[in-house]
Amino acid sequence: MQFVFAGGSKRSGTTLLHSILCSTQATPPPAAEDGTVRYLALAYEDTLRRFDRHASFFFEDRDKAHRIYRQMTLRYLHEIAGRWPEASHLVIKQPQLTRHFPTLAKLLPRARFVITVRDPRDTVASLAKVARREHEQQARPGHRTMGIPGLVRMVAQDYQEVLNVFGARNSNRVMWVRYEDMVRAPETTAQRLGDFTGIDLSGYQSGEPWRGWADGTVNLEERRKSPFFSPLWGQAVTDTRVGTWPEVLDAKQEATVTRALAPIMRAFGYGDVPAAGGSTTTQGQE
Repeated sequence: MQFVFAGGSKRSGTTLLHSILCSTQATPPPAAEDGTVRYLALAYEDTLRRFDRHASFFFEDRDKAHRIYRQMTLRYLHEIAGRWPEASHLVIKQPQLTRHFPTLAKLLPRARFVITVRDPRDTVASLAKVARREHEQQARPGHRTMGIPGLVRMVAQDYQEVLNVFGARNSNRVMWVRYEDMVRAPETTAQRLGDFTGIDLSGYQSGEPWRGWADGTVNLEERRKSPFFSPLWGQAVTDTRVGTWPEVLDAKQEATVTRALAPIMRAFGYGDVPAAGGSTTTQGQE
C-alpha cells in the first residue's frame, strides 16, 4: 500500500487536488478529510519536544518513541486502507496536516507528499469570503475574527515548515502543484501527479463530475451549509476563479499580502514582488 498525503493552505485547491488523485478505483473516493493522522503527528512532536523533562519517563529513548509512533501511524493507515481492499493507494488530505508533513516524512519514509500552492492574493481573498460567510451564518469564532493580517499569517504558517524542510523544488518525496496549473491544464497536471504517485490517472477527464460527489458518497446538502462550501466543488474543472482577488482585496490589503507572503510569491512565480535586496523579480518554480 502506497500512502499519499495531499495538503496546502486552506482555499489553495486541496479539494480539487484530492478529487484528481482519487478519481480512479486505485484509491478510496475523495469523500472526507482525515484529522486523526494530524493528532498522531502532533503527539509525536510533543513527545520529542518534552522528552527530557517528561516523555523520557515513558520511553526508553527517542528511537523507541519513533518506533512506537511509526507503528501507531502505520496501524491506523492500514486499518483505513482495509476498508477498500481493491485500492493500491491511500490518499489522506487535510490542509491543517500540511504543517506536519516533515514529521510524517520521518515516520513514513516511503510516503509521498503533494502540496498545492495558489496565488496568495487569491488564497487570502477566498479566506476573507469564508470569514464573511461565517459572520453571516453566525458560525463559531474562526476566520471571521482574524482580519486580513491574521489570514495572511495563517497562510504563511501553513507553508513555513514545509518550505524550510523540503524547499520549493519537486523531489522524489514531495511534489508542488500550482492551483493555476490544475485548472488551466488539468489533464497534464493529472499525468504529472500519476507519474509522481504511481496512481494511474491516464483516464482522468476534467469535464466529468468528481468521483464520490456525483454518486451520493458526499452529502452535498450538508456540505452546502459550510462557510467553506464552493459551488465549483464536484463540477467540471474551470479557471474562472484565477486572479479574482481584486473583487475582495483593496490596494492596501493587496500590499499587505504581497509584502508578507513575498517568499511564496517569488518561489512559485506569482507577480512582481520585491526581492531580498530590494529589486523586483518574478521567479518561476524550478
